Amino acid sequence: MSPLTWKETARDLASQLGAAALVVATDKLGTLNHTLLTLEALNHSDIPALGVVFSAPETPDDSTGKNLETLRKFHPGIGAMALPRVRNWEKAATKVEEVARWIVPWRIWLCLRLGPPGSRRN
Repeated sequence: MSPLTWKETARDLASQLGAAALVVATDKLGTLNHTLLTLEALNHSDIPALGVVFSAPETPDDSTGKNLETLRKFHPGIGAMALPRVRNWEKAATKVEEVARWIVPWRIWLCLRLGPPGSRRN
């Protein structure tokens, strides 16, 4: 739902492309409300959710580490994971392999539909 222009959001773009969405949220108090509302909005717009990634906050709170389990009770079939906070991209890359497997089939589909990046025809 992030704004891309004053009138269009990422949801509009995904809808126009027929693409899916990856929901990323900070693993802290209040995130379940935002995440569930986002999943509901995606579903209402017929945009598939690839999954949900909870990112560990710099300062954890009492809900950090528990949001994933709660989300799975509401959406047992959705791909979901919690990622720890890491200091460099090399460590982060090893943590997101599972998420990459959620994304790759959609990226291939999008490239087949639009052509490889940089080759889009007007």
